[in-house]
Amino acid sequence: FAPNCVRGRMSNKFDYDESGDTTLFFLITVLSIYVVSATLSRLFSSKKTAAVKIQTEECSCNQCAIKRASETKASASWKRFLPSLSNTIYVLAIIALAFLYYRSQQVKQEAVYDPYEVLGLGSGADTKEIKKKYRELSLQYHPDKNTDNPDAEAVFIRISKAYQALTDDATRENWEKYGNPDGPTATTMGIALPSWLVDKSNHKYVLAAYVAFMLVFVITVAVWWRRSQSYVADKVLVDTLQFYLAALYQTENATPRLLIEFLSCAAEFVVQNRFHSSQQTLLPKLWLSTRLIDSDLDGLKEVDLFSRGLVAGKARLMIHAQQHRRNPELEIPPGLMNDFNAVIARVPQLVGAMLDMMQQAEAIHNMEVVKYEQQTGPARGPRPRVPRYFNTFRHLTTLGPLVVQGLKRPEEELKQVPHYDPRLKTAMAKKRADDLESLLLLDDAVLQEVCAHLTATQVKDVFLFRNSFPFLQVSAEVYVKGTKAADKTRLTEGAMITCAVRLVRHDAASWRAHRRELEAAKAAAAPAPATAAAA
Repeated sequence: FAPNCVRGRMSNKFDYDESGDTTLFFLITVLSIYVVSATLSRLFSSKKTAAVKIQTEECSCNQCAIKRASETKASASWKRFLPSLSNTIYVLAIIALAFLYYRSQQVKQEAVYDPYEVLGLGSGADTKEIKKKYRELSLQYHPDKNTDNPDAEAVFIRISKAYQALTDDATRENWEKYGNPDGPTATTMGIALPSWLVDKSNHKYVLAAYVAFMLVFVITVAVWWRRSQSYVADKVLVDTLQFYLAALYQTENATPRLLIEFLSCAAEFVVQNRFHSSQQTLLPKLWLSTRLIDSDLDGLKEVDLFSRGLVAGKARLMIHAQQHRRNPELEIPPGLMNDFNAVIARVPQLVGAMLDMMQQAEAIHNMEVVKYEQQTGPARGPRPRVPRYFNTFRHLTTLGPLVVQGLKRPEEELKQVPHYDPRLKTAMAKKRADDLESLLLLDDAVLQEVCAHLTATQVKDVFLFRNSFPFLQVSAEVYVKGTKAADKTRLTEGAMITCAVRLVRHDAASWRAHRRELEAAKAAAAPAPATAAAA
């Protein structure tokens, strides 16, 4: 509300402007903010895009081409729809702003009352000119002489008030103080709402809409709150964490096959990927093709696969199939691709949750040992045994990357290299490049020699893969915060120790340069060999 104060004073009466004219100016303000910000964003983003053009090269191998085709097909509709939606909203906002501005020009604004202007005189007119002009206008607009003009009476009253404001002392004082010859009037308050919204005849509908909105709002908040209670901070369901904790608490040195079985029992798969009757004929096909190439599934019957439920068995089978995605003998039915991609996308998050629960299980075992040592007497019983989780930890940390990369074992990491075949494997072995890191660290000339049997396009793909592969440099520093520089690394009992870990991402070229610097520094720090004379 913006009260109109007159000459520093505010009257004690209020009238609400229910015409809805203020709504126009409110909407103009809101739309102007959006249109101006959207226009500036488009101008600067277009200039930035035109100034900086990033040329990105893509691998041309079959696997990358299939992946790009599937991603393009999945997002093509959105890529066509989203820009048109934003542009449509932007154009409609400009049209609405222009229309509202036109409508605002049609609104009659109450001008400041000026008796000189009413009489058609200048502000410096004297009393003689005022009286003369008043006589002319009163004769011209007198109601008795203008019976056919319904507006003549209103004009005559305005002329009379203007004459009084300039000749009568009391009326002139009211005009100078309050801007009106009649003295103080009611202050008008503008409401930025449409006129139909404050119309008394629509009160029932407005109240019903308000009650409906409040009901929908309360129900939405209640549903959101209930769902949020089912998840932890990492967006993992509480039921999933409870199952992982119970399973790992009772398991020591879990194998990768058992860990995949645990992963497939996540409650997320039940919520997102329910078992459909149409999949009853598709899953057996995937089961047969996966079982033929996965040695871990030897001896496992189809009944055992679904022993923990249909959804868990489906997720378990898909995780095993993902580890053989690079095998041409594996065939994934198109009707399972949506659920397949959803399951694989969840695996890294669930592996992280399982690692957290493994630490919780180990902490529970350690607490049981502490409680045992605090007990005395014959009721003490046997000492609790703390399971060893080293192999479980090792398998979990490698399982996530292997599933994402579509590999079965860490030694299969070279299958990520484009156009990897036995000839490339033999050429790499001759250069002692037995793993992925040693291949990526080869110089350009050596790598070109390794890829001599490949075509020019295939060699380009290998170099593109090598140059885009990230290397992570990890360095850690342990110190006591808040002490002098000389005492920072001196660790004492009871001190608050801080461990700062620094991660630096390198590409292949910068990583090779970094490795050369380390080797040079190591060679310089090594003691010189003893000479014969010294011996």
